Amino acid sequence: MDFAQGVRKHGFHRWHGLALLYAHGWLIVTLLAAAATFAALEMAIKRASLLAQLASATASAIFGALALIALYRFLDRLLRAQRAAAQAHCPGCKAFGHLTILSEETARIHVRCLKCGHSWGVDDT
Repeated sequence: MDFAQGVRKHGFHRWHGLALLYAHGWLIVTLLAAAATFAALEMAIKRASLLAQLASATASAIFGALALIALYRFLDRLLRAQRAAAQAHCPGCKAFGHLTILSEETARIHVRCLKCGHSWGVDDT
């Protein structure tokens, strides 16, 4: 879910929490895929037949690729949430996350503080 759509639907605090939860879901997938990678690699080492070794090595490569993709998605989602949080402080009253979306441009979203009414722009995350 993108920043503007998520803030409109849930509000900033809930969107940020959901973004972090989603990111950490990818972290869990990363850890599980890494464990499966090492398990398949160990099976490849202990197998006697060449065919079983190739099958285990192939499984290890597939799980390794999945772990790398999941790690990339975890880091991407985490950094997006953190970039949004860094820009969610009102320059006028210093309130955090009390904002509403005014308008969207290609690379910039204009927001307004719900406490003091100050408007500013945030980079699209």
